[in-house]
Amino acid sequence: MAKGGVQPGSGRPKGKQNAVTLEIKEMIRAALDVNGGVEYLAAQARDNPVAFMSLLAKIIPKEIAADVNMTGQIIVQVSPTDVDL
Repeated sequence: MAKGGVQPGSGRPKGKQNAVTLEIKEMIRAALDVNGGVEYLAAQARDNPVAFMSLLAKIIPKEIAADVNMTGQIIVQVSPTDVDL
């Protein structure tokens, strides 16, 4: 029996979401669809900007990798795994 550390094959595979988290996200998406989707979010942004900005802060990437070359061109890369809806 190995001492300490992570055992190979133990736990959830890397990148796979917890089943409860996935289920909650699906319920939130369904509730959004029932309530008007984009139009509902636009109304929330207008009528409840503090709550809307709080939501936005939770879903945008925390870090963005950027490279600036000598020509002044800015290259920004955000991978789909950085934004988890």
